[in-house]
Amino acid sequence: MKNAIPNPALLFFLAAFLVFFPAGCRNHRTPPLVPDGPVFPVGRGPLAICSDGTNIWVANSDGGSVSELRGADGATIGTYPVGNGPTAICFDGENIWVANGDDDTVTELRGNSGAVLGTYVVGTGPSAICADRTHIWVANADDNDVMELDKTNGKLIGTFMVGTGPLAICFDGANLWVANSDDDSITELNTADGTSLGTFAAESAPDAICFDGTNIWVANSSADTVHERRASDGGLVGTFGVGNFPDALCQGNGSIWSANLMGDDVTRLISAVNSPAKLVSGSGPSGCVYLAGSVWVCNYFDDNVTRLNAQ
Repeated sequence: MKNAIPNPALLFFLAAFLVFFPAGCRNHRTPPLVPDGPVFPVGRGPLAICSDGTNIWVANSDGGSVSELRGADGATIGTYPVGNGPTAICFDGENIWVANGDDDTVTELRGNSGAVLGTYVVGTGPSAICADRTHIWVANADDNDVMELDKTNGKLIGTFMVGTGPLAICFDGANLWVANSDDDSITELNTADGTSLGTFAAESAPDAICFDGTNIWVANSSADTVHERRASDGGLVGTFGVGNFPDALCQGNGSIWSANLMGDDVTRLISAVNSPAKLVSGSGPSGCVYLAGSVWVCNYFDDNVTRLNAQ
């Protein structure tokens, strides 16, 4: 799953923001930003987030670590070292996998303790990661491919070409979907053998992707829209406006949630037909995940996570 290495437009934005708003000033606003839920501190530059069904795990891209928060109350359970520039994170049903974008590796953490189980070399610029029933899939943004790993030992099974600049990936229960940010396309792969089942047009800079149980949703970051596509054949169902620079998606409680990095908010699309509602999350929301009636959002510039009521 996403989240991943930012695309060139996002990198430019982040660089400009850090120049004009140094670390000591980033959280000072006029008026100050007031999130629509409680916030919990994590490490530096939280960029991606996932859940193990009980707790929340956050990849801190600037800190080389992963934070584990208790899902019941947001309390910190632990902080665990991983590789350099962790940019994506997922849960495989037992353990946590982290893509380290700056050193071209994947780290596996034990789900019940955070202990490192292994570190595995992948391609250049690993930007997204997800699990199917038996394998781990890693999108390498700089190599324009996806690698399949055996989740029991991290060994490479195969490497499969996709579009240019793959930044997000998801599993629909049968096949794999990859968002290629640099050529505005979506690739569907057969998880049985990695062959391409189709390539579908996106809008501008698709940076996030998720599955709702029936359809695929794609965030077009430079277009401020989300596409809904049928998982059965890739056909376009609809296009929906969200906030400024949607950079992460998750599904929960009958809704799709879009974390809008430059808008400091999260858009809720209810049943894909109602007018979208927005909730303030924090500065630079870069990842989101649903757990037990709440959407948890990691805020890159605030070094924290916001818990939003998803009821």
